[in-house]
Amino acid sequence: MRRYFRTVLSILIAIIVDVFHRILWKFIALRGYLIHGVFVPFYFVSSKLVLDTVKAVVKVLNVKNVCEIGSGSGYILIELIKHHRDVYGVAIDVAEKAVNVMKINAKIHSVFDLIDIVQCYSGECLRTSLFDLCYSNPPYLPCPESISENLCSGINERIFKEIFLNLLRVSKKSALISASTLTLYMNLISKYSIAKLLSKKFTGLDTVEVYIIVKKY
Repeated sequence: MRRYFRTVLSILIAIIVDVFHRILWKFIALRGYLIHGVFVPFYFVSSKLVLDTVKAVVKVLNVKNVCEIGSGSGYILIELIKHHRDVYGVAIDVAEKAVNVMKINAKIHSVFDLIDIVQCYSGECLRTSLFDLCYSNPPYLPCPESISENLCSGINERIFKEIFLNLLRVSKKSALISASTLTLYMNLISKYSIAKLLSKKFTGLDTVEVYIIVKKY
């Protein structure tokens, strides 16, 4: 029953957000970012929470290179590089539209020469232990992908699991990942990593959480 409730609530959230996206896409661009056809980072808790957390971790750990898996419009990585211009960034997204949108946004915000943007699936194209820090704000709701490609990770959370495992593989030591209290993820995280909750915020329907994860040896 608990799993059923999480799935139903996840579907409700995904439908509401998807409708909101279709309205926002009519604007083509917002706040200096091209957003048409990709996840809109504004007005949603997860993007701002991940950005603030990544900024803090980069500063504390003296990170020199980062990777974002599932970069979408590029908002998080672009804003990070604007504040830490000595950091080299790589953006990964499976969707050609997202890759093209991010290239435009990186040029608009004058960080195109500081970021490499690559189209590939869940970071599988990247070498092992390549980055000081890798992070993701992935689709984390347990609902069918057909409802929302931006929010739904599949009933069995296939997308979330694949991104989680690639974050651990690609990072030299630590990675960051966002999730929801609706995500059935804790068994997976505790099995493959040591995790600590760094930040969280209630949205009204669920709580978005950002974890730092360190691979087990």
